[in-house]
Parts: sequence; C-alpha cells; structure tokens
Amino acid sequence: MAESYAMRIPQPTSLRRLSGAAAAAIVLSAARSVLADGFDLRVNDVSGLDEPWPLVAGLPFPEGALRDASAIRIVGADGAEVPAQVDAVATWRDGSLQWALAGFTARPQAAFRVEYGLGVRRMEPPVPLRIEQASDGPLTVNTGAAVFTFRPGRLLPDRAAMGTAVVLDGAGAGAYLVDNRGREARVVGAAAEVESDVVLAGPARAVIRRAGWYVTETGERLARAEAWFYFAAGCPSLRI
Repeated sequence: MAESYAMRIPQPTSLRRLSGAAAAAIVLSAARSVLADGFDLRVNDVSGLDEPWPLVAGLPFPEGALRDASAIRIVGADGAEVPAQVDAVATWRDGSLQWALAGFTARPQAAFRVEYGLGVRRMEPPVPLRIEQASDGPLTVNTGAAVFTFRPGRLLPDRAAMGTAVVLDGAGAGAYLVDNRGREARVVGAAAEVESDVVLAGPARAVIRRAGWYVTETGERLARAEAWFYFAAGCPSLRI
C-alpha cells in the first residue's frame, strides 16, 4: 500500500518576524489608502516664472468626503509637504466641505498634489505671517520677508522695510485723482475718514481692505476709494 508524506520545512525565526512586519506594513498601507485620498494640483501658469511666488488654488471635494479643512495638505513631487494655509469657503448640504482655498508660496512650474482625509494633518508655516494693530495707531503686516506699515488717515502702506533696508517711506498719501475740472484730491487726513478691515488673517495669507474719500485741499470730497491688499508669508511683495 502506497503511503504519502507531507513534509513541513520550518521557517527561520527571523523570516517569520520579517513576514509579520511586512504584513503589518501592508495592512497599515491599506488602511491609509482607505482613510486618506488625494488629487493632483496643476498651476495654469503662462508667465514662465520659475521661482517661489504666492499661489492661490481652489480645491473641490466630493460630498461627504471631508469635514475638517485642517485635514488637507499640499505636497510636492518629492512627497515633501509645502507649507500652506487652507480655508473652507463652501460646504455641501450635509455640512461636508465642498470648496477650500489654499494659499502657499512655491514655484509655479512645480508639480503638486493635494492629500486629504483621516490621518492627514497640515504643518504650520515655519515663519507665520503676523498682523499687529496698535490702538488707534499703525497697522503692521510682517510676512517674514518684509514689514508693511499702514498709518491712520492714509489709504496705502506708508512704510515698507526688508530687514534694515527701508524701501518705502511716506508713501501712504500716494493715492490721488484729478477730476475733469483739474482738481486734485488725495485719500489722506481726517477728512478722508479712512477705514481698515482685516478680512483674512492666517499663518500663510492675509487680506486687508482699506477705504476712504478722495479729498481736495479745501476739504471737498470728490469720490470714494477702496483698495484690497494681499500678503503671503515669506514674500517681500504685496498685491493690490
């Protein structure tokens, strides 16, 4: 009568441990793929600029996919996270995030990817943007690369400095107009009634709105002025 034998070869302990670690890694990887998601982010740039520049991107999300904007981050082609500020701007009926606005400073020609979901946490910018408002005094915006100062009664930044180098000084009264009768008016002084609102104040982006009246030397108001100022962390310039 023929007999059959099954032979079991013992697996070395080190190999069994390695397999167990590999299995755990596979399970962890699978869990991450279920909990987190992502999509590519492309900058439609026609300038050809290939140096760091403030960028703003609208990010869409499917209904029910995400509820917390802090669970969104941007990474580069090398997988390294790009410091960014992400603000929720619209939600679906169920309260989940529909649109978010991301602001970051990077090369427009680079490739980016958006990661979001459980297990994703965004890093804070290494040098966050700071806004300081003195009581009835100047408003200062420090981007980390430049400091801009708005003085009361003036529409535009009065002073800008990069380190110890002052690049603007006394420029706050620079906004003016000349009407069809040849009258010149500026947004400066108490009669201009300049008002200032901090629309957005975050670690990577800030938006300030300032408004007032164009006033002639005789105190006559000719027109209303309004200007929006956009700042980005790490950027020495601003957009108006």
